[in-house]
Amino acid sequence: MQCLITLTERLEAKYETYSKLKTALNKRQQEVLDYIGANEPAQVGDIEKALKQYSRNTLKKDLAFLVKEGLLLKTGDRKGTRYHKAVKP
Repeated sequence: MQCLITLTERLEAKYETYSKLKTALNKRQQEVLDYIGANEPAQVGDIEKALKQYSRNTLKKDLAFLVKEGLLLKTGDRKGTRYHKAVKP
């Protein structure tokens, strides 16, 4: 039982360390974030036109990731979906 407690404590310590690290964005994700910051609010079609070198599906995955990480806010649904930069406290 003591072994499980020790392992749990180690995992909690690692989790705390990694959760404090800043989210690392790749170049494409940073470009999406920069575009939305300059052209807020933005729709997928707008981003796709501005960043033609990337596919729509790739951009949508990046948007979902950025929303999950709290860097973007998503409003609306389907064709009315718009993305905004998240306000940091």
